[in-house]
Amino acid sequence: MRSRIVKAAIGRLRCCGILLSLLLLMLSISLQGCSDESESLPRDSIVIALQSNPTSLDPRLATDAISSRVIDLMFNGLFRSNHQGCPEPDLVQDYEMPDKTTYLLKLRRDVVFQNGTGFTARDVKFTLDSIIDPKTGSRKRASYKNVEAVDVIDNWTVKIKLKEPQASFLETLKIGIVPQDYARSVGDEFANKPVGTGPFRLIEWQRGSKLRLERHDSYFRQRPAIRIITCKIVPDTSTRLLELQKGSVDFVQNEIPPESVSAFRQDKRFSVLSAPSSTYKYIGFNMRHPILSKRKVRQAMAYAINRKTIVDNLLLGQATLSSGLLDPGNTFYEPDVTRYEFDPQRARQILDEAGYPLDSKTGHRFAVSFKTSKDQRANQIAQIVQQQLDKVGIKIEIRSLEWATFYSDIIKGNFHIYSLSWVGISDPDFYFDVFNSQSFPPNGANRGHYSNAEIDRLTELGRVELDVSKRTETYSKIQKIIASDVPYISLWHPQNIAIMTSELEGFSLYPAGDFKSFERARLKQ
Repeated sequence: MRSRIVKAAIGRLRCCGILLSLLLLMLSISLQGCSDESESLPRDSIVIALQSNPTSLDPRLATDAISSRVIDLMFNGLFRSNHQGCPEPDLVQDYEMPDKTTYLLKLRRDVVFQNGTGFTARDVKFTLDSIIDPKTGSRKRASYKNVEAVDVIDNWTVKIKLKEPQASFLETLKIGIVPQDYARSVGDEFANKPVGTGPFRLIEWQRGSKLRLERHDSYFRQRPAIRIITCKIVPDTSTRLLELQKGSVDFVQNEIPPESVSAFRQDKRFSVLSAPSSTYKYIGFNMRHPILSKRKVRQAMAYAINRKTIVDNLLLGQATLSSGLLDPGNTFYEPDVTRYEFDPQRARQILDEAGYPLDSKTGHRFAVSFKTSKDQRANQIAQIVQQQLDKVGIKIEIRSLEWATFYSDIIKGNFHIYSLSWVGISDPDFYFDVFNSQSFPPNGANRGHYSNAEIDRLTELGRVELDVSKRTETYSKIQKIIASDVPYISLWHPQNIAIMTSELEGFSLYPAGDFKSFERARLKQ
């Protein structure tokens, strides 16, 4: 049974959401008869609300979801994800593999960068070589460690030679290509003054306030119908939705209070889209912490968290409980792994066995900090987790930080535990990026410094195995070990939900929450 404290906490948090929904409904009614000043704005301009400021607009450096989504609008990779999350040609016209370690890429000849220069094989070589170069400081470098050489055959042909076969290599080629000459000339400023080949180009960036993108009229695919996209930075969830109601924002995606979704569904001025996502919500541990480095402690914490209660009562069922990084729709998903159903008694028993008895004076076994952003939903979840862990004797101090500070601390390993989401997981090679010991920052995303020799061996084996059945067997073993070791507490896979003005049509949801379909979206005439 749920504790009274957790029930009361969820009740208070739900009340906040209900009050917000009522406020939205009242505002909707009050605005129905009002004239909308936005009617005088161009019919080919939209405003989308972002939860935080992008940390970088250089595709070689950006790792957070907000940056990646804005980058989607400005850059093309050699390949890109389709609606199933699988790679398909983008800047590549065609390709072949003369052998298991060689990729011969034929490039499109109709591509122009947003500064007017033509796209050639030189730009591909420069982009990949710069990621591999440690001087660039790319946290994506580990994903390219298998590249032996990138050679320009002619203006439209690139040959990439790998040291050994890599089953997921096309995934790594989805990174945005940058123009060699311009990127060299601006150096470190490229992250602030990006130029790509994508459907939109950056024309203004007021940090912490907004970004303005203008369509790229020489885009090699059909020219976007939308001329201007303004990305407005609105960290507060309630404010984002209120701005959507009053018409100063046209589009909001994810991080939406579940109680508010139904209110928008009933308002004919808006369209609501929802679909399963490949996003993975988790709690991460610092393995260098003397207590959290112990597997039994992590397992006990996993048993102490009632994920179903949070999903049912706080998220109103708009998520699916997860057992690992891969969602159930993924080809390589392994269902038969250790699962941590809510069992506080078992959690207490494991903590006793681990050597952390309850201190009768303090009422706790030990204390750790839980870092999170200032996002309203993230803090609500942190408060519930805090109360649930307190019931088994673990004291949690919540440290809520501005996004930039929070994210900087996480990638530096400056945390005890934290919660974040991985967005856009499709190929299981992602396990190498987050759990292989070669992927410690700055070379990869193993931010908790998890180290397991068998996981190192298997993740290296999985990325070179081209036989699908053998690869599936390898990643089945990986998922079972990770579930047992608990370097992450798996929480859930949230639904992708987008709310937009009903005037906007043609936008469709991608599993990773990408913004790619804005290039095909339009406002009704």
